[in-house]
Amino acid sequence: MSESTNAHTRIPMTSNTSAQLSPAQLPSAQARTLSHTRAVTYHGYRRDDGLWDIEAHLHDSKPAPYEVPGEKKWAAHEAIHDMSIRLTVNAQLVVQHIDVAMPSLSLIHI
Repeated sequence: MSESTNAHTRIPMTSNTSAQLSPAQLPSAQARTLSHTRAVTYHGYRRDDGLWDIEAHLHDSKPAPYEVPGEKKWAAHEAIHDMSIRLTVNAQLVVQHIDVAMPSLSLIHI
């Protein structure tokens, strides 16, 4: 059986390794500085009318001011992207309705 190396842990990967590692147990990291945060959340709701709402939210920000020269400037922690979507489906997963909100987008070139 061939072995590969997991770049995060630097331990040999075998067919049994996945049972030994958990994403919540990353090894200590080298000294570093946070440069970007992208948070994505999903929530599922069963509605009183029998339909399902699946909502997702994406938020990007940087810990320091950020600029795209000639385009836009963002303050530290200001949303570069702030987008939400609600997908309503029935029990057969047929889309019934979609709502979107995009209060903050980075660059739009049409």
